[in-house]
Amino acid sequence: MRAFLNLKSIILVFLFFPFILSSQCVEGDCVNGFGKIIYEGNNSYEGSFKDGLKNGQGILIEYTEDYKATTKGLFVLDRIIEGKKVQIHLKLGFPVESTITSYSGFGDNDNINKHNDKIKTTTPINADEIFDIVGETNDLSLCEISIFNSHTDSFILKLGPSSYSFKSTETKTITIKPGTYSIHASSVGVKPFIGEIKLEGGKKYSRVYRVITISK
Repeated sequence: MRAFLNLKSIILVFLFFPFILSSQCVEGDCVNGFGKIIYEGNNSYEGSFKDGLKNGQGILIEYTEDYKATTKGLFVLDRIIEGKKVQIHLKLGFPVESTITSYSGFGDNDNINKHNDKIKTTTPINADEIFDIVGETNDLSLCEISIFNSHTDSFILKLGPSSYSFKSTETKTITIKPGTYSIHASSVGVKPFIGEIKLEGGKKYSRVYRVITISK
């Protein structure tokens, strides 16, 4: 029995050994605080951590065969959501800078970009351009909107004067009267989805809330 336990311990050590080698906290608190961690390939991150993940303001430096990339900005759950990225060619030396922004939205990347262009106009957007129509309500004087939050954090949806909070991976169905409403959907550190939509009575709408990060 003791031999079996020793063998199990050895196996666990070998399983975690590559992870231990691939990253090392060299300064501060790399679990819940401010610190600096060195990854495999001399990549590094210096900034705020939460539960061992990059979370807060920080600087991530990554190396490839040709480039050194420095990303500075706001990280949430190990992912950059807003900031700037500068890539420098290691041989030629010229920098290429891009801005990183995370957008709230419903649907895919193309729909988000199209909607962001329409925000600049004052014409309300028909709800079927944002949401899928999945059925009809029993009461034609009402409509329903079912939304699933696929983001790793909570988000707030405002329709007119009403506000609805969605936890991560939560689905809610909102019953509302038809009409034109201002819409504002956003999560912490994410550029909001803003505009006006026109809802039709008797319709059931459905969509997934997503956060898309774009670098340009």
